[in-house]
Amino acid sequence: MAAANFSITFCTSSRFGAYRVPLLQKRSFIRTCSSSNSSEVAIASRSSSKSKSTGTASKSGHGGGLKKPVDISPTLQQFLGVQQASRADTMKSVWDYIKAHNLQAETDRRRIVCDEKLKSLLGKDEVNFLEIAGLLNPHFLKNT
Repeated sequence: MAAANFSITFCTSSRFGAYRVPLLQKRSFIRTCSSSNSSEVAIASRSSSKSKSTGTASKSGHGGGLKKPVDISPTLQQFLGVQQASRADTMKSVWDYIKAHNLQAETDRRRIVCDEKLKSLLGKDEVNFLEIAGLLNPHFLKNT
């Protein structure tokens, strides 16, 4: 059984003008809130009769991902000043270094012109910003 579509036009403040709000029967409802000059329309879905999981189920044991601290190479340890780091924190630190030392090319901001410290870490004179994660990958040591 297909749900019927309804369109209702509401006039609101001069900031929004007039607009149409599509509604699905038994899926949404309209609540009008009166303010000083205009009425605002809020559309909310009704809660489903099926209960959603609350997230209390045990996970499969996998975890960490980008935020998991792992052992890093001596070169990266020297650059960051820590023994372990997550991939996300490492990328943030590298980008902070690039911004602080103004290493982005003037004509093409996607290109990073490496100084000596960054060149020793990435192994190139100039890199595209998309290459950075791949060039940092060998610096994250596999735990066995």
